[in-house]
Amino acid sequence: MKGIKKIKKILWVLILILTLSLIFSCGLRIPQKAPEKVNVKYTKYLEFPITTYNLKIKDFISPLENNISGSLTLEKTDPLELSLATQVEYSPKTLLKDLENKLKDELAKLSENFNITIDTSSFANMLSGTIPLPTLSQSELEIPQSATEIYINSITFLNDENIPVSSGTNSFEIPVTTLQSLFNFTEANLKNVKIYVKISNITASNISMVLDGRTVALSNNQEISVSNLLVKKSSNLQLRFNSSTSGIAQVTFKFVDPLVNYAKDFDTSKLDSEKIEININETLFTFPQDYQIKLSGTINEEIVANISETISQNIKLKSGGTEIGSGNGTGKTASINLPGTNYFKLSDGINIEGTITLTGIVNFDFRTQNPKIKVTPLVNVTAVKDFPLELTVTIPNVDSIEFGAGIVSLSFNGLTPTAVSETFGGKPVSLENSKILVNLEDLNLPANVNILITGDVSANTVSYSSTISDDAYIHSASINPPNALNPIEITQDIPDFVKDLANSAVINLIANLNYNVSNITSEVKMNIESNFLTEGEGEHTLSGSGTISLKALNKNIDFTTFNQFYLKIIPTLSTPITVTNVPLKDGISLSITPEIKQFEISKINLKSTTFTQTFNNLYDFSNLFTGDFAFLKDFDITPNATVSFNVINSTINPQVTITILGNPVHLKKGEQKNISYILKNIIKNEQILSLSVEMNTGGGELSNDSEIVFSLDMDIPLKITATKDVKIKSENVNLSELGRLKDIIKSVKLKFGSFNNTTGIVGKLYLGKDQNNEPIVSVELKPGDNRNTVIDIPKEKLQALATSSTPWEIIVPEGETVSLNYNGVLSIAPYLAVELEVATSVSLKSN
Repeated sequence: MKGIKKIKKILWVLILILTLSLIFSCGLRIPQKAPEKVNVKYTKYLEFPITTYNLKIKDFISPLENNISGSLTLEKTDPLELSLATQVEYSPKTLLKDLENKLKDELAKLSENFNITIDTSSFANMLSGTIPLPTLSQSELEIPQSATEIYINSITFLNDENIPVSSGTNSFEIPVTTLQSLFNFTEANLKNVKIYVKISNITASNISMVLDGRTVALSNNQEISVSNLLVKKSSNLQLRFNSSTSGIAQVTFKFVDPLVNYAKDFDTSKLDSEKIEININETLFTFPQDYQIKLSGTINEEIVANISETISQNIKLKSGGTEIGSGNGTGKTASINLPGTNYFKLSDGINIEGTITLTGIVNFDFRTQNPKIKVTPLVNVTAVKDFPLELTVTIPNVDSIEFGAGIVSLSFNGLTPTAVSETFGGKPVSLENSKILVNLEDLNLPANVNILITGDVSANTVSYSSTISDDAYIHSASINPPNALNPIEITQDIPDFVKDLANSAVINLIANLNYNVSNITSEVKMNIESNFLTEGEGEHTLSGSGTISLKALNKNIDFTTFNQFYLKIIPTLSTPITVTNVPLKDGISLSITPEIKQFEISKINLKSTTFTQTFNNLYDFSNLFTGDFAFLKDFDITPNATVSFNVINSTINPQVTITILGNPVHLKKGEQKNISYILKNIIKNEQILSLSVEMNTGGGELSNDSEIVFSLDMDIPLKITATKDVKIKSENVNLSELGRLKDIIKSVKLKFGSFNNTTGIVGKLYLGKDQNNEPIVSVELKPGDNRNTVIDIPKEKLQALATSSTPWEIIVPEGETVSLNYNGVLSIAPYLAVELEVATSVSLKSN
């Protein structure tokens, strides 16, 4: 054994000798002593956001849509397209369309004036309808900012520390190890914090804090409020000040009452309470009604927020002082149970109350959006209490009705009444077999219905209907239709263009006045006067059911002498009409229902003449490209426009000239011509589109199915070419901090957090301007996802970029063709990635 140990010792000695030989043979020297100082390079990365620009074409075009009216329409395609279609038609169907419309309108007034029906069915229909039960829809509410204010313990970096200082500028860096021990998070944004510094034993001035390149001016022995301070365990935090003398300064430096709205890896165990609580007390639902209901089911609740890790919830729903539901949850969701045991008053609304608790290592971000609560109700109304059924029962054109006998029975579908109160027309109501009963004896109409119902609900929609007993009868009624004696008078001039176009026309008209007069003793008469009817003029007595037929059959209208259509209907009756002792099932009726059975121009004899008609203000293009879309004026817009003329079902062969803003276009029957060049100038010059039609008819006839048609059709695809550099968007950004860092900047690159372009816009992003007003940085806005784009910025250009109002803009260069795609999106988030490098010497010499 001793021999083996001796051999091992010899081997170790040989290895040591060989190792030392290798070291010295390579020229390496083992220093005789430690160096007095070493050189250290410190590298740091900063990000300077330029903008976050998100353009959705479908949102962007809203102003353009608002500017579109009339016959101009917007086709929501890729690319977008504007369309305009105008058609002028001359035919027997349209020449006297105004007369047909006026006949319909005026005869409808006769129906309104004589529209009296009182019977069992009409009365029961007045007592039917639906009960609008309250509904709870999916909703989302924002938790107020005050509820998400997370205060953490004050952070003390230096507490009356004695620090050697020299005359002049002093800089003291808080070691990263100190930050790592003090911060209970990897990084956090201090929404608000008071920075306190106290320097004594020397005269200090120009005090400032520098945090990752951000400089904050401070005052001695004062708290300075600062907003949005991003701090990290790896931050470079320095305290700087000037001293008039050398010496030992006593320094206190701390963050007081930090308010955090963003944190990563936040350790709640370091808080005094060992947790973060977000308290909720918000109105979730409001209702316009004032009665009471019961709700049964569940409401699924979800926290919509940038929160992760351990979350627990304790939630209650209350209305007034009544609890109507509760639930717990782990994570971002909770299920709230509503047992449906308690009534609550709708006018008190529904409040959500409770606590969201975060524990352990958590992440949260409330910088741009407060947490929201999203609720999805799966509930039903199971009961109502004191639900008001309120309506006024009245019959048009009837002053009053008094019933002599009868019972009204109100029944419900989806509701089982258990108690009722109040009145129907001042008479008390009763409940029998879940039906509400009203005694009609001595009941007068009009009547107010005010019934309060309590009962069980079994459906989402509650409806009610009524039945009337067979013994119901009208004791007396006073009927006084206010407009019954007003005559109906129709006058319609022959339009000038019809007189210019036609010699005569043959018309066929049948208009029926269907009447029903029953259980009315007063005599009702109608006297009819007209200058074009062939049948129906004179006095008519209305009794029972019947029809007065007004006809103009094969009536030739000579436009050289006939200037106006005339029809007058004069009613005669004694008012008010008094009715007594009529069974309701037999009813009372005084009604007239007009019906136009036929309105036809079977033939038109055309003049051999030149006919002109002007159409002004078809569209005003000066109002189209305004606001955000004004930049489109700088593009070459080329429409596709045609005008056409045709004659259908006729042998006539007229010659036509359509003049558009002084530009004549000659057309023959069945011909179409391209007028894009005319419309292009109208759009470019922002003019009003107007046109005139000049037609030489040549004479002839049109039958009832003949048509003379002029059409103007235009499409404007928004695929257009820029006639000069067109600015889409421009703003300024503050990059002045770059100037303060210029001496320690190693490199600057333009990068993108997002860069996606599907708009059809082929443009460029410019950043900054040099002394020649040329962009310092230029990036092509290529189609697709380009987030990996990186642009190196030479250091010599930084000074021009480092201003408080550095411009950036999106430009479509001259000659580029762009498409505006309805579903397109341009999303860019450029930022400057700045690499800092600080070289310093650290002394290792012992004092």
